[in-house]
Order: sequence, then C-alpha cells, then structure tokens
Amino acid sequence: MRKTLFLILFLFSISLIHAQEKLSKEEKERREKNVQAGNPFTKFGSKAPVATLSKGKYLEVHDLDSIVTIGTIRWHVENQQIVGRLIRDMNDPDAQPIGDATGRWMSPDPLSEEFPSYSPYNFVMNNPLRLVDPDGRAPLDHWQLNNQGNLELAKKTNDNFNVFFDEKGKKIFQTNEQSTEMAKKDWAGKGDEYINKLKTTFINIAEQPEVYNTMVERAKETGFDNKLVNLPGMKEIGETYKKNGAAIGALEMLREMPKFASGNIFAGSGPNGFLTQLGKTIYTGVTGTDVTKDAKAFFHQALENSKQFIKNIEVGYNHGINQLTNGN
Repeated sequence: MRKTLFLILFLFSISLIHAQEKLSKEEKERREKNVQAGNPFTKFGSKAPVATLSKGKYLEVHDLDSIVTIGTIRWHVENQQIVGRLIRDMNDPDAQPIGDATGRWMSPDPLSEEFPSYSPYNFVMNNPLRLVDPDGRAPLDHWQLNNQGNLELAKKTNDNFNVFFDEKGKKIFQTNEQSTEMAKKDWAGKGDEYINKLKTTFINIAEQPEVYNTMVERAKETGFDNKLVNLPGMKEIGETYKKNGAAIGALEMLREMPKFASGNIFAGSGPNGFLTQLGKTIYTGVTGTDVTKDAKAFFHQALENSKQFIKNIEVGYNHGINQLTNGN
C-alpha cells in the first residue's frame, strides 16, 4: 500500500512538473537555439550540455560575430581593436540607424521584453549614471517623487519596508532604519532641499489615497516592519504638515538657525526642516518616540511662544545630531 501511494505521488509530481513546463515545439526550438549559442563546440557538430541561468528562455550570449557594430564603430571582438568607422548622413532625416538599433548596449537586458511599459533605465530609477543594477533580476517597493512632486511606485520588492527617492534617484529615507542621508555626499549642503523632499513625501502619503492604499495593500502582501513608523503614522505626519503649513510660513524668519556640529547638513533648514526631519529618521523624540506628538507640540508652542519654540528646536536639533554622531 505504501509503495502504491509513493508511486501515485511520484507520478503526480512528474505530471505537475510537465504541465508547468509544457512548451510548444517552436518555443522548445527557440530555447535550444539560445542554449547552443553559448556552445563553443557547435562548429564541430557537438551539442554539449550548456549551463544557463534561464535554460534558454533568454539569449544569454550576445555579439557572436568576430566584428560587431557598436554605434558608428566597427569593433573586432577577438583582437579588441577598432577596425572601421561608419559615417552617418546627418542631413538625411529618413536615415535608418547604423548597425544595431540599440548600439549603446553590448548586451540588452533580456527582461526588457517582459516589461515594455517601463523605461529602459527603470532598474536604476532612471538614473544609470548614479545607480547600478545590483543583481540583474526583475524590477524589484521603491517610491519615487516625479517631476511634478507626486509619489509613484517605481519598483515592487518582497521586502517589508519602503524606500523613497527623489526625482533624480537620490535616496530620501527608508522606513525601517534611522536615516543618515543628510550626512551623505548626495545631500551635502542641501539641507533645505532634502527637508522639502521629505516633507513632500509625507504630504503625498496623506493627500493621495491611491498612494496610501497601495502601500497598505502591498504591506498585506509582504508585511511591514513598523519598529520605527507605521503607515497610519506616516499619513498622520503628512496631515500635520499640511494642516500647519501656515504656521511654518510664519516662522520663516527663523531660517538662520545655529550651524550645528555636523557641518552644514542642517544649515538653513529652519523649523519646518526640523519638524520634517522628525519623520522617524534620525530623531526619536523630545517628548517621547511619537513623532506626531512632537510635531503638534512644537506647532502649538510656535503660536504661543516663539522664544520657547526656538529653544525646543535647538534641543531637538542637538538631540538628533547626537544620535547621528553616535549611531544610536
């Protein structure tokens, strides 16, 4: 009986695998051709087994000719030399691209065919000069501010946290870690800009239902690490910024804040900058760990007593800087 059950289970497993891998004759031939493209013994008539990552689903060997066209250059792959140049008639509006249509890439991303609606540079947040593709896998949850200042879901990941970038691909903050972004090279001397981007991020979460709802749905799928901040808390922070915008504007006279210990990273940030930085980044709180309580408390004090407000701002700045310096 036990042997019979084992046999049935074995046959079921085989049939399931077969059903999952059921390919048409044409698709099998295409995949085999992709596999054999990397076989150096093909010219001798041998079809030796070739190890590939995708088992032929993608062509993993490119530019098989000894001389290839890269842009307007003819390049000899084996000799590593330029063997010719192609001249393009720039006065001909109907001229076709020379050589490869995508001559900028020696090896096009094979996953680009599966994501035709994405930019070719989506995998590096549309900034190939600053960022790199770490693992070559499909686009992974990163949120990015577009040129209009609105949040967009740029990538989906299986991680239980969110990462936010500005429109240039510079990291703003990550929800599950104490942020040190303002101390990094990307934001050096740009405290005001950083704070505005951070504030805009939170306001987006509060103002755009589709953004917040998407975050909630994604959190159901992947989980959410809320040891520093949770999604309702992020929304409440954004609502606080929006509600008290007038108070922030009235306090712009306080922009010339003391230049604190960490160089210029907080220079000119002003009270609104400090308040925004409360967003569960380097700051753990003057009245506690609840960022919203501090935000509301500081706004109230700003309206009641600006001198006391300035004093609290300085305490908060120094507290945040000490955390940043000590790595706590």
